[in-house]
Amino acid sequence: MKHGVIVAAIMAVVATQAQAVTLQFKMADVSGTNYSWRAPQKPVPDDVFPNNGQFTLAGVAVDDSSLGTMNYNLLFSNDDCCFKFVIRNASNRSIRFYNGPAVFSGTPHAPTFLLGSFTFVASPGDDFFRPLDGGTLTISAVPEPAAWLSMLTGFGLLGGALRQRRAASARLARAV
Repeated sequence: MKHGVIVAAIMAVVATQAQAVTLQFKMADVSGTNYSWRAPQKPVPDDVFPNNGQFTLAGVAVDDSSLGTMNYNLLFSNDDCCFKFVIRNASNRSIRFYNGPAVFSGTPHAPTFLLGSFTFVASPGDDFFRPLDGGTLTISAVPEPAAWLSMLTGFGLLGGALRQRRAASARLARAV
């Protein structure tokens, strides 16, 4: 009976579905300015430009190491033309351009951010293209409270089962 309750509790914890995954973005710019923000792994874009493979997340609270927390518009692209990632200020003026690997998969209508570290290479630009900034963007998952609860519950159930097993072994050893 006790084992059935433990198995049911474990199954309930395992069956609990996690909420949308939140990601932590950290951009270490070669100029010394660092940016960090959080966004869902599967965001709902504010603007989509399917012909260019681009989407925008508007009004994202970004911690800018030189200016403090600012609301920026973030433009992401899978286009091979000019850039993969742009930071724009509230008036939608581009303040940082980065070119490097794509940081999302899927379509601009339904993007999914990739986890990992992405290097963006600086370039001087020319009369047509603005200079590109360099740096490293790191995208990592933020542990959700439900995930911590599930993990702690699992450890508790495992500890309880081990303790019960030891007690049963001790009773059996005394009986023999």
